[in-house]
Amino acid sequence: MDIIKIVILAIIVVFVIAITKELRPEFAVLITVVASALLLFYVLGYFSTLLRFYNSIVAATGINQEYFSIILKCIGIGYLVEFASSICKDSGCGSMSDKVVFAGKISVLALAIPIIQSLFDLISGML
Repeated sequence: MDIIKIVILAIIVVFVIAITKELRPEFAVLITVVASALLLFYVLGYFSTLLRFYNSIVAATGINQEYFSIILKCIGIGYLVEFASSICKDSGCGSMSDKVVFAGKISVLALAIPIIQSLFDLISGML
């Protein structure tokens, strides 16, 4: 199981970071970023499977491809913002973490404008 490998790697990295913080604190952040990036790239291998699944949903339901693309982008932004925010927090930059989350929320809202507009058009058409 891949999740077991990920958990074991994460535990090992946490121990290495704990030891490194005592000896060379400046390297602890670097180790965190590198290990996080490795885990992210490892998990990105599942992206093609998820994309095929979402495409099958679009084909089966007839959802507008533009809306589907927007939804996938919003999900991706959410994951990336969470990833970056966690690294900021781990590095002791809570304020920067908050800014990253805020920027992510604004980005998702801006991306969702066509869907929101479509909902308003649908509602106004019903009235």
